[in-house]
Amino acid sequence: MTNRIVWGVLPSFRAYVHSVGDVVLCGGAERTADGRYAFPAAAVDTSPADPARIAGSGAVAFEAHGGLLSFALGEPWIEADDHGIWLSVVSPGWGRRLHVADLTRLPPASDDSDDSHAVFAATLASEGVGLFGEVYPLGLPLENLVIEMDGAAL
Repeated sequence: MTNRIVWGVLPSFRAYVHSVGDVVLCGGAERTADGRYAFPAAAVDTSPADPARIAGSGAVAFEAHGGLLSFALGEPWIEADDHGIWLSVVSPGWGRRLHVADLTRLPPASDDSDDSHAVFAATLASEGVGLFGEVYPLGLPLENLVIEMDGAAL
């Protein structure tokens, strides 16, 4: 297994852009067999004052309608502190990291003894609403996000 963050964003959005535009992966990001996006990842040591972090690399860029729909989700980070768990990304033109989704860890399936991955329910956060052009509402359930880490109990 390779250390990675796997996320499909929103299946209906992904299908729409694939049907009318282009999806470009770069920096080591790959499309999985089921259509989600996988980003190489590593745990990052942070100071006690900073959120815990798993940092992904690479990007997926979406473009359609002659550039009217155009944005990227790059360098995904899963961050956690006493207030919660969230996904942040870099997207060109925004000038800073964007907190695009709030995450809630899901319990492992009862027959799942593999502790090298963790599954999170994702919901659209306010900065994600802006990134998606205010087409989707705050709190919209997104596709589950999966963190896979070699030999790491998550």
